Amino acid sequence: MPDARVDPTHHRRPLRDSDTVQTMQPAPFAAAAARLFAATPESRLALLRALWPVAVGSELADRTRVESLHGNTLRVRVPDAGWRRQLHDLQPNLLRRLRELAGRAAPWRLGFVEGALPAREPRTATPAPRRAELSAELQESAASIADPELRAAFLESARLYLGRVTSLHTESERDEGHHA
Repeated sequence: MPDARVDPTHHRRPLRDSDTVQTMQPAPFAAAAARLFAATPESRLALLRALWPVAVGSELADRTRVESLHGNTLRVRVPDAGWRRQLHDLQPNLLRRLRELAGRAAPWRLGFVEGALPAREPRTATPAPRRAELSAELQESAASIADPELRAAFLESARLYLGRVTSLHTESERDEGHHA
């Protein structure tokens, strides 16, 4: 029989080693996310807020709010005791999913705070990103990237970045024309 530890916040059954998230292997994205965002509590919280809807699904994300991070406990606001109990029961799965997405930046525990949720701003359709044409010089430089998948990712990133920069530059010029 596996060594069972009692989780003081859950009285239905002991927490088993198989329930812990520390034994999980994070996805490659998670390792990069942890390297980039785990340096400060603020950036770690920003990462967890961004990943929360991905980890729990949009329906559950609409009914909860990531409030704060205290050490390795992520505090999540829920509308009432019923939601708190349900999410408490889902905690091992939610932590597993966060660990898959955020790697070592993921929390070890979830804490639930009951209270009214602030109104969300209505979602607006995001316009499709603009992709710029790449110069021959940039394409030739990218040819030196040996890995074809990495080269394709680099070129797509460059198209999106240059499309965004060009779009912002065009908007800025248009705005300046209105003020002149």
